[in-house]
Amino acid sequence: MFSYRYQNSLGSTYRGGSLQFTSDGNCLLNPVGNRTQILDLKQNRSLCLAPENRKDISLLALSPDNRLLLSVDVDGHSLLVNFAKATILHRLNFRTKVRDAVWSPDSQWLAVTHGRLLQLWRAPAVETGWQFEKYRTLGGHREDIRRITWSQDSLYLLTCGDDMQVRLYSVLDHEEAGNGRAALEGTVEQQTVDPSGKRNTKSKKRGAAADIKSATAAGEDDHADATTKRLGRLGKLTGEKSTRSYGGFKPVLFAELRQPVRGSYFSQNKEYVFCICKDGVVATWRFQKDEKAAAVESESGHGRARISGAVDAVEDFDWNKHEKNDGEEDGTTTKQPAQEKDLLLQPGTWTCASKVFMNLPAGQKITDSDFNVRTNVALVGLTGGVFSLYELLPTVSVLHTLSIGQSPIDHVRLNNTGEWVAVGSSAAGQMLVWEWQSETYILKQQGHHWGVNCCAFAPSGGLRNAGGKQQSGATAEGQGNNLCNLHQAVLATGGHDGKVKLWNTVSGFNFVTFAEHTGEVRDLVFTPQANAVISASVDGTVRAFDLLRYRNFRTFVSPPKEKKVFGFESVAVDGGGEIVAAAAKGDVYSVLVWSLQTGQLLDTISGNEAPVSCLSFSPNPAKPGELATGCWDGHLTVSDIFKRARGSSPEKLQCGASVLALAFDPRGNNMIACSQLAGQIIFWDTEFGQIRGTVEGIRDICSGRDAKGGLSAANDRGKKSKKDKYKYSLEHVNLNQHFGSIAYTASGSLLLASSRNSPHVCLYSTTAFELVHRYTLTNNQSLSGLKVLLNAGKTVVDGETLAEYDLSDSEQDDYERKRRRVRDNAALPGVKVGDSAKAYEESQFHCWGCDFSLDGKNFAVATSHGLMLYAIDSGVSATDGFQSYGTALESFQPAVLTENVSIPNILKALQEHEKEVRGCWAREESGDEEEEPRDEVVGTTPALQSSSSTSRSSSSSSTRGGPLEVRRSGSSHLTKAFILSLALNDARILLEVYERIPIEEISLMCQSIGASLLPTLIHFLTCMLHPSWGSTSIEKHVVWLETLLTTHISTFLQWTGGHRGNEIQQKQHQDPILLNAKVQVGEIQALLLQCLQQLSGKYSKLQSVFEKNKHMLTYLSTSGRYDKDLNSCAAPQVDEDAEQRTDHVAQV
Repeated sequence: MFSYRYQNSLGSTYRGGSLQFTSDGNCLLNPVGNRTQILDLKQNRSLCLAPENRKDISLLALSPDNRLLLSVDVDGHSLLVNFAKATILHRLNFRTKVRDAVWSPDSQWLAVTHGRLLQLWRAPAVETGWQFEKYRTLGGHREDIRRITWSQDSLYLLTCGDDMQVRLYSVLDHEEAGNGRAALEGTVEQQTVDPSGKRNTKSKKRGAAADIKSATAAGEDDHADATTKRLGRLGKLTGEKSTRSYGGFKPVLFAELRQPVRGSYFSQNKEYVFCICKDGVVATWRFQKDEKAAAVESESGHGRARISGAVDAVEDFDWNKHEKNDGEEDGTTTKQPAQEKDLLLQPGTWTCASKVFMNLPAGQKITDSDFNVRTNVALVGLTGGVFSLYELLPTVSVLHTLSIGQSPIDHVRLNNTGEWVAVGSSAAGQMLVWEWQSETYILKQQGHHWGVNCCAFAPSGGLRNAGGKQQSGATAEGQGNNLCNLHQAVLATGGHDGKVKLWNTVSGFNFVTFAEHTGEVRDLVFTPQANAVISASVDGTVRAFDLLRYRNFRTFVSPPKEKKVFGFESVAVDGGGEIVAAAAKGDVYSVLVWSLQTGQLLDTISGNEAPVSCLSFSPNPAKPGELATGCWDGHLTVSDIFKRARGSSPEKLQCGASVLALAFDPRGNNMIACSQLAGQIIFWDTEFGQIRGTVEGIRDICSGRDAKGGLSAANDRGKKSKKDKYKYSLEHVNLNQHFGSIAYTASGSLLLASSRNSPHVCLYSTTAFELVHRYTLTNNQSLSGLKVLLNAGKTVVDGETLAEYDLSDSEQDDYERKRRRVRDNAALPGVKVGDSAKAYEESQFHCWGCDFSLDGKNFAVATSHGLMLYAIDSGVSATDGFQSYGTALESFQPAVLTENVSIPNILKALQEHEKEVRGCWAREESGDEEEEPRDEVVGTTPALQSSSSTSRSSSSSSTRGGPLEVRRSGSSHLTKAFILSLALNDARILLEVYERIPIEEISLMCQSIGASLLPTLIHFLTCMLHPSWGSTSIEKHVVWLETLLTTHISTFLQWTGGHRGNEIQQKQHQDPILLNAKVQVGEIQALLLQCLQQLSGKYSKLQSVFEKNKHMLTYLSTSGRYDKDLNSCAAPQVDEDAEQRTDHVAQV
């Protein structure tokens, strides 16, 4: 059975954290809770990486070579992730909150803030087991460091913080600069300062031993001692001795600033240093060389040669050739040819060139800044929701200003070219990418405030005009018209903010937003034709939205003569798309039925003794008007709305507890599953009124314990005994847990269930009524209600916990703390969601609903922190073979694993194939007709052996045959390589072999592929047809699919029930594939349906193009075939099959 994997997170608002562009500037990384989301701004798609941090991510650092990604949470726990494969390489705890972490431009160093200290780490590699190695610790700041900036040559760093100081450091260690041998052998000295102020020096040696002597003089004052110790035991920063220790560089302190610094940056040539303060002051320092001192130094021979921008030249340079070691007697030295010195190593002074005010709006301060060194353009974000672009050279001048609201801006970033601006505001929950030169949105996404309340997949899998022109009342967001094309999965979500959003699950972007509701949306449903979505809200309305014109074309309300209705809880549409039914909340517990075409109220179904919680129409075509409603009074009512006028009475089925959710089996077999209290799911047969099965899921829910909850999470652990063991008994189970939403797969073989207070969703079998798999949505410890056991030490007086209080004393969190304080003062008792709830309630995690897509490819879970989207993992991985960046897919998932299934064997078969092809070309050119050696292909069918021998005989018997015979000469090895690559199921290898297969050999290879590899091949061809990462060889893909269906049509009919009744009958006939439970009927149908969707999308795009150019293609395919001898006057050869092939391509 295929498994599902986490794919993406939709509808989640921006909650803070750093933004990061990739080195090419085409992708933007932003944190989504404890995961990392990648927004591909060029390919118009998004995805989330699977690795999870312990808590919410506050910082992202991507190496310039796009290989390593460092994600740090709010507590300082970090993950080192392989960005291409989305796999965790290393975990590191910095033991404090990290304000900033930046990779060097050469990706060899990592600079991390550690309170008032700066730590330098060597980049991890395979040789070190992907572990970080601390190089040194620098100090000098009196307050926490906020920002780090590297020079372009990766030799110098700028740090700034709340102490209104900017410091300039060098990467080179004094031992490496003072002793060339130690630098070559890699002596690394680590200097750290513990909280008590005691110095702790650790020396690590790689290679020969080195004698490290302390240069710290005794009797230094406290300030100098603290400074010099953190600078690497240089001693006092005076005199020639300490200047020589850094190879001519002396650390610099930039002061004279009156406000905390929000950013400090180098110019392109390191001549200028720019400092941007919180109050909008831009201070520019300029380095002026001392020409006289430089001349004296060059004449004396003590100047050190250094090549700017070359790290290897600095590290490999032998300083002993230019100066005497300590204790060496005076003597003659060999003079070396002078080389150009680094600018900062030359004699000179730093002077303040200018101080300019940015003229910020009244009362606004700078929260974050960024700088593009190529264009000398600085970007600043303000507390009032305004961001501005300034040019810093030659003078400070404003270029562009834009406001995105009144909420403070948390983070701003510029891409590598300085054209795109990324802005994030956690207070508004908004993130956008703006191209300031053309003044257009590259990306504008805003999720649901306070989470997603319900979700629903489009029945047909896509919309024909999705992303087109929008009308009044609807807002189109994202990437324009190309976000959701034909036959791409469309998902609708409804939130507590009263908005209905449409998402493209392939791209992950929202393209339409409906904001007509004034209250939270409780339920959503698509019409069977997928041309409208209907929503039910607590504002007392049921609205229908047209998905072709994007407008609200129908609004259903209760008539005035009816008793007051406060809102609607659930909504359903019949199989014909003409009848709409909604469960009302108010004075009476009734169900209202309307006509979708006229909007008139047709009937009111009453008689319930408690509120109606759910309802659904039967998918059985023989019973189009059968409506099932679930009620809190413990009854499941089944009625026919078309027969009510003729006196038909509804049938009530007695359940053991209140009915909370229900779902009909999509196969139309009159089976309905209903969820009730105490975690039970009952399967009813509505035709006979009998129970066919029951699922006891109270222990599968495994809900956590809230920090303020009075009940323990005993349903997961039971009661702890004295022997430290857990007893599992019904006495210690919290019976208040239940499944609030259930959904069937398209095949009806599986049932998905989600609980409100649990981070897990359960997948049950509808035949065995057992748990198949349980998926954990998140392990984020920043959320409340996930842990089973809590720390009792964090509980204070009267049951209140520390999580309810804001204990942060950071100035950077002033705006967040102020917003939290204002919200808590305006909070109302009993309110859990919305503006009137306390800020602590935002950390609560709840699952409100779930739904399956029609093809069974995806399922979605609506949570309080966005919508979690899971995709089926049915075959080939597409991590780096099909996409530019990582997709969190597995790169190795073999279908068949034996000794022969390995990459070396595949490469060997490809080499043999190339060797035979080259040999055949040589024989064709020389005229030799030697018989080819006969090789057998391991794992192929007898048809392949006979076909291979036939092709070899025809090739050897013909003289000057042509390129077709040449390609067929190595078909046996090529077929072997393709079969092994299908068995290995690796994307890179499979794609490489697939591209080498000529179209003429497809028919032969299809005959040799076994039934066990057919699902993998179908999924691979579906990926090849994908619009984003697929291949452009459409004719080759179509020929493969046509040949595959023609060759293995009997196998597919057996699997899908065309020759046999169902899956049980197939197992009775000893079908080996289904008997071993490797493939299920529903999964084969889902794969074929996915392939059909991709083919339909290609057909709709290329039909008009090929239809117009059909005759031109025929002419081009026939006019270019002439005889190779240019001297002859023979007529051009016309391919008789050219027109037939052109017609075949046009039919695509």
